[in-house]
Amino acid sequence: MELFRRRYGSRIQNTFSCRSLDTWYELYLEKGEDVFLDELEDEEDFSLFCRRFYDILREEYNICSAGMRDSYEMCKVKFGGDMDAYKHELMLAINSRNKR
Repeated sequence: MELFRRRYGSRIQNTFSCRSLDTWYELYLEKGEDVFLDELEDEEDFSLFCRRFYDILREEYNICSAGMRDSYEMCKVKFGGDMDAYKHELMLAINSRNKR
């Protein structure tokens, strides 16, 4: 566990994940490093997404945490995870909505 903590602890700590370090470690042991890293990288991407868009989405749409997850999933599906393309589309929608 100590090697795991040293190797991945700071990355896990920098995510918005509700999982504890122990839960991440269990995933690592049960599913292997590839599955663990896929999930950790997705959580890191979600955390980056939240840092970039939470203030905008909160102000414009009064978004909650579940809504953030839904918006992130839509960004992955519709834009292939391209956050710049998502932001462009988001700003177009906001500007269109505010012109009404």
